[in-house]
Amino acid sequence: RELSGYVLALDKRYYKSNYEIDNVHYCPNNIIIDNFEVKEFDKSRYIVFEYFILDMQEKKIIQYNDNDDNHDSFIDSIPSIEKIKVLNEHDNEKTIIINNKIIIRLNKNNEIIEYINPIVEEIKDNFLTSVHSIKNIELENVKKIGNVFCDESNSLQTISLPNVEEIGNFCMGDQTHIKSINLPKVKHIGGGFLSACDDLETIDMPNNETIGNYSLMYSKHLKTISMPAVQTLGKDVLRECEEIRVIDTPNVTSIGDNLAPNSSYLEVFNAPKLETIGNNSILVNKNCIIECNISQKLKEELGITNKQI
Repeated sequence: RELSGYVLALDKRYYKSNYEIDNVHYCPNNIIIDNFEVKEFDKSRYIVFEYFILDMQEKKIIQYNDNDDNHDSFIDSIPSIEKIKVLNEHDNEKTIIINNKIIIRLNKNNEIIEYINPIVEEIKDNFLTSVHSIKNIELENVKKIGNVFCDESNSLQTISLPNVEEIGNFCMGDQTHIKSINLPKVKHIGGGFLSACDDLETIDMPNNETIGNYSLMYSKHLKTISMPAVQTLGKDVLRECEEIRVIDTPNVTSIGDNLAPNSSYLEVFNAPKLETIGNNSILVNKNCIIECNISQKLKEELGITNKQI
C-alpha cells in the first residue's frame, strides 16, 4: 500500500518525503532515504535541509550525492564558515546565521524559505535547481549569474539583485508568484528568463540591452513593459502575454519570431529604431494597435497604418 507524499523504507516504516531525486528521498527530521535505506543524522551535529547537510562540528555545508551532473552552486556561494548560529523560531522554523552575515531560513520540514547573502559576487551554474519552497532571495552584491538559477523555485515571491549585470539561461523559469522584478544594472539576459511567471505585473530593467529566446512568457497580468536600452529581443519574448498594452523599446533594432502574438489589447508599440522583426509578431494583428512608432519603411512592409487615438 502506498501513501501519497511518503516513502516506504527497508525498515517497513513510512517516512514523509519532501521530494525525491534519483531514488533518494529527502525527509524532515534529519532523515534521508537512499534507495530505501534509512540514514539518520545526529541533530546535535547536523542539519539536513533540502539536499544539503550542514555539519556544525566541522563547520561546512556539503551536498548529498554531489557529482558533476547534479552539483548545486548554492554551496559555492557560501565562503569558509567560521561561525554558525542556529535560532529555533515559531512553527518549528529555523534560522541559520553564518559568519554573522549569511542567513538561511528553513520551514518546519527543513526546506529553504529564505536566503540572504550580502557577500557573494558571482552565482555559478545550477543554483538551487531543485528547491521549491523558497520565498525570498537577497543577493545584494552579485554581479553575474550563470545558467539555471532557481528554475523550479515556484514559490518565490521576492528577489533582490540590485547589482547584477549579467544573467545566464533559464533564470527563474517557473515563477508563479513574483509580481515585480527590478534589475537596475542588468545589461544582458539569456534565454528562458521568467518564462512562466503568471503573476508578473511590472518589470524595471532600464539598462538591459539583450534578452534571449523564450523569456517573459506566460505573464498573463503584465500590461506594460518599458526597456529603454534594450537592443535585441529573442524569439518568443512576451509570448502568451495576452494583456500586454504597452511595449516601449526605443532602442531595439532586432526582434525574433512570436513577439506577443496572442495579445488583443496592445495599444502602443514604440520601436523607432527597429530594423528587423520575425514572423508571427503582434504587429500582424493590426487592429489592436492604436499607436505604432516604427520606421515608415517597416510600416509599409508590414502594412500598418496608425489609427486615430
